[in-house]
Amino acid sequence: NVEQGHAAPKALAAFERATVLATETGATERLVLTLWNVKSSYDVRAEYAQALALEKRLLAIAEKSGKDRWHVIAHMSLGFTQLRMGQLIDAQRHLECGIQRYDPARHANLAEHHGPDPGVACLGWAAHANWLLGHSTQAEQYCIDSLALAEAIGQQYGIAYARFMNMV
Repeated sequence: NVEQGHAAPKALAAFERATVLATETGATERLVLTLWNVKSSYDVRAEYAQALALEKRLLAIAEKSGKDRWHVIAHMSLGFTQLRMGQLIDAQRHLECGIQRYDPARHANLAEHHGPDPGVACLGWAAHANWLLGHSTQAEQYCIDSLALAEAIGQQYGIAYARFMNMV
């Protein structure tokens, strides 16, 4: 039902308005969160080109700020979207960047606002990208690493997410 949730036109309009306000006020933390919500609206509508444009904006903000947590979020998001668009090599590159920058001690709390634990998600989606690129051994290792990380963090949603990713 597109009348409710992130796909609803009213939700998208509210997220877009919040993005404008965050931009106008210079509230970068808020801007990252509102861009994430607008991007998520496009994701659930399967409007990946629009999502990709916002994710590139997130990456630009991360690069300007130098904040690792925003890099992790931007690379995770870009990798996931590019995977869905069939841009496998670019997806793998972004997911690898997310994996390299991820630190469970500093980034596990990102799951509070951005869905699954970003380390678990990057590893899981990297498994898919590798599988589709014909790298089955690497894909299997990413699956193992994703589940091991989720279990080490102990976040139940992350464990379920990793198990789901390993099944698909």
